[in-house]
Amino acid sequence: LVFNPKAKKGERVGFRFGKDGKKVRVFKSGDVVDI
Repeated sequence: LVFNPKAKKGERVGFRFGKDGKKVRVFKSGDVVDI
């Protein structure tokens, strides 16, 4: 689990491809992970 500051709790993450074609991690809630 990665801590999501918006939700103030740990959340599962998945992968998605960003607009530039790079693989970005996203929370299951849909927010992009910025670390």
